[in-house]
Amino acid sequence: MAMAVGALPDFAELTLALEFAGISVGAAEVHGSFCGAAVLLGPHAGVVWLKETLAECDPQAAQAAEAAKLLGQVALTSFAMLEGGQMDFRLLLPPDDEPLHDRTENLAMWCQGFMHGIAIGNQGEGQAAAKVLESEVAKEIVADFTEITRAAVDVEDADAAELNQAENEFFELSEYVRISAQLVFEDSVDLRGNSSSDVKH
Repeated sequence: MAMAVGALPDFAELTLALEFAGISVGAAEVHGSFCGAAVLLGPHAGVVWLKETLAECDPQAAQAAEAAKLLGQVALTSFAMLEGGQMDFRLLLPPDDEPLHDRTENLAMWCQGFMHGIAIGNQGEGQAAAKVLESEVAKEIVADFTEITRAAVDVEDADAAELNQAENEFFELSEYVRISAQLVFEDSVDLRGNSSSDVKH
């Protein structure tokens, strides 16, 4: 049975917590990296991912404890979302009222994090996990995500029509990333332990 899906942490709150803890990656990238690790490690991803994410900071510091708490929420909620399917899964990105160039940059970082997460999971699972990337669908998605890591937008001098087009393109791109990440997760179900009751953080 799938877990009840809660809410991801607030993007700005998690961003600040990571900064205060001395963690160099941002909220979008850490979310992407967990989702990538979950593809291969399933319910055990949280332990490996959390250790990797917190490696830069002093575990005794109060700021690290706050970051760890929010990251635990990221892991539990994201895994429940991935198990729940495409209607539940969401990307952790800046809200829609943030500038488009910031949202685009964070989408690029999400994709970078996702691929890093696959690398984290692959180290933990060895040869068996590499089978995920043998499928043509996964290869195409990873290639596309690599391209998206270089995404940027400049709308400084854009008129209303151009801004609207740019917003539509961003929405389509973010939906592609969201659905693609979910697809890779679902296609890898046979290569991981996938009982939601075993989720750890």
